[in-house]
Amino acid sequence: MGAFKEEAKGAAQQVKGTAKETAGKAIGNPGLQVKGNIEKNVGKVRQAAARRMEALKGSVQESQGKIRRKANE
Repeated sequence: MGAFKEEAKGAAQQVKGTAKETAGKAIGNPGLQVKGNIEKNVGKVRQAAARRMEALKGSVQESQGKIRRKANE
């Protein structure tokens, strides 16, 4: 799966988690509040991981380009 899709899924998960957390606070349901908080934080981690994967992918492609340029010299 592409990093962009994974990052979008992380963002969606954060939104869902925030909604659950807010609903839990509003209705006085600490269990829902905790589940929402966990889901929100998992979404944040998912986004961060996707960004790191994309950065690593870019670094690898840059290195490959440098190697190809050196090989062609």
